[in-house]
Amino acid sequence: RERAQWVMEAAPATGCKLFLHFLGTNGWFSTDNARTVCAVIETPSRYIMLDCGDGVSRLDDVVLHGRADERGVDLFLSHFHLDHTYGLHIITRFADKLGKGLRIFCQPGGKAILDNLVNHPFMASFADLARRGVELSVHELQVGTNTIPVHPLSPSQGMSWGSCLRW
Repeated sequence: RERAQWVMEAAPATGCKLFLHFLGTNGWFSTDNARTVCAVIETPSRYIMLDCGDGVSRLDDVVLHGRADERGVDLFLSHFHLDHTYGLHIITRFADKLGKGLRIFCQPGGKAILDNLVNHPFMASFADLARRGVELSVHELQVGTNTIPVHPLSPSQGMSWGSCLRW
């Protein structure tokens, strides 16, 4: 089965290639042919995940190909509807394959929302993941430019956050 992928070249000075994998592109619910929203940009140092719908279930087959990877994941959540966060419980399936852990970036107030969502009875809690050895952190982004190691980011303001990633 073919997969959607874009190859983008960063600034010519770096010569770095980026791969964009669409793991889920559907709306509110999954169908036989599509999963809810999740895209992964593969960089030399980390994976950048845009939203975490149940499309993340394809991460192992499409991106990791069943092998462990030293790169971690930087997950950027646009908002907290379930079709954008449902995959948080699925990503724990790959936790042992992500050498540099999982960093979650969200809008102000998002850590409290995630502390409630990523917890019992809905799914394994952040504390459960830490006990399994998963390096996990949640970062609330502010309006304006946020400097993130490896990825400079400028989120827009509103209920859903758009981001501009620059290399």
